[in-house]
Amino acid sequence: MNSDNKIPTSLSYFEGCSSLTSVEFPKSITIKEYIKDINFDSDNEIIENNIDDICSIFYDKWKNYSEEELLNSINKENFLDDIESLFTLMDKYFASEEALKEVEISLKEDPEDTEEIEEYITFTENIKVLKDIRSYFADEKKSIYFAKMKECIEYLKNKKIAMDELTDEMEKLGNKLDSLTSLLTDYANTIKEKSD
Repeated sequence: MNSDNKIPTSLSYFEGCSSLTSVEFPKSITIKEYIKDINFDSDNEIIENNIDDICSIFYDKWKNYSEEELLNSINKENFLDDIESLFTLMDKYFASEEALKEVEISLKEDPEDTEEIEEYITFTENIKVLKDIRSYFADEKKSIYFAKMKECIEYLKNKKIAMDELTDEMEKLGNKLDSLTSLLTDYANTIKEKSD
């Protein structure tokens, strides 16, 4: 195990993916085993939370290993299988035919979203590269692979931050609407009492 607590570069992109990073997960369980329980017919938010959780599980499982330990013969296949499973999961959800159709429709409906849609397309193209880790993991291609991994995870982190901010704003708006409803109800009751 990595004794100097330096997170391997290949995993540093996953740091902070979710609030689950303090939970211990069995190291022997593969990412594929966690993925098999995801119901792709459920709500998008639930699926995205599951993907976020699996990123955390992946990070927690491998964060204490050095780059050398990750790639030694004992860990290498399990590590590569986990990466392949993680990005195959992302491909299945984010780059599905249905998701890409929604992107296409969105572009037609609002051409001003072109930049955001191009970012999403790049993200899905990166996922396709990342799920095929074995063909990119030769020494001369590792830097390309890790650059795409960093871009992919940064995209996910930025979208999660944006969604969290939107959720906070919606909650604040909901609280203001509740206050306004209460105030108007009180006002209506007061007017009714005066008219009686």
